[in-house]
Amino acid sequence: MLAALSGFAFVISIVAFIVFVILGLVKNRKINKKTWLWLVAAVVSMIIGATTAKTPENNQSDPQKSSNVKDATPTIMALSQSNIEKLSKLDGVKINVGDIKVKNLGERKNKTTGEVYHHVYYANGNYRYNGHIYGYNMTFNFDSANVKNAKYQVIQYGNDGTKVGTFETDLSARVD
Repeated sequence: MLAALSGFAFVISIVAFIVFVILGLVKNRKINKKTWLWLVAAVVSMIIGATTAKTPENNQSDPQKSSNVKDATPTIMALSQSNIEKLSKLDGVKINVGDIKVKNLGERKNKTTGEVYHHVYYANGNYRYNGHIYGYNMTFNFDSANVKNAKYQVIQYGNDGTKVGTFETDLSARVD
């Protein structure tokens, strides 16, 4: 919101600056104090607008940029597959892209321990193992908003195929 207002003020100040310069040059008259004040205000507004406006290049180069669900899905799919194998002691689990749904839950709080998880993603879907399809759900907590480069922990795991390794954490509380 602030960036949009800064950009708007920047454009208006450029127009005002050009108008005052043209008026001063075309009419070939002395510029009075009131006009100088408007010129100074326009220049200050341009400087503020130029320094506070965010550019798309700045947003793309930010290493802490949050992953959106679409970008996070391949990473979470791979993590789900390896953690199903590890937690349920299975070998050869496969998850296809169309078999998983990912949701960004934001910050959550464990009702039992009070621990706050800052970058929580919930994944559910199906995995294939030994010719059968089983459902699962898994909740991850990442230490960074960019899940591709983050360390993580599995904070919930449910599995319809084998109940081995499953566990629950009460994350129903949102952080205020």
